[in-house]
Amino acid sequence: MIPPKDWKWFGKPGHFICGDRCAFHLATKVGNYMVSTVGEYKVERNDNAWSEIGAGRLYETMVFRADTGICDVPSCGCGMPIHDGNNVDFAPYNTAGAASDGHMEMCRKWAVMP
Repeated sequence: MIPPKDWKWFGKPGHFICGDRCAFHLATKVGNYMVSTVGEYKVERNDNAWSEIGAGRLYETMVFRADTGICDVPSCGCGMPIHDGNNVDFAPYNTAGAASDGHMEMCRKWAVMP
């Protein structure tokens, strides 16, 4: 098991092409996996309402294999793991609390995977 002290946290969305429009995002590298949670998506930047990030959900967590290197775009500098966009796990939510709890649950789940 990979202990939480060895998880790496990032301050940017770890998936979703419009992640820059999500006010809520958690991204954590746990061993060879990237756990990414996004939500509070606004289709238009000046919109006051959140839009569904997917059918019937305002937040989502996806898990990806992340053992192929890190982002090396000089203008970005995020250092986040690169993944191919094929998720190995998924969970939907409709509240920020459920999304936060779900993100941590996924981190614990994938901390025991090889």
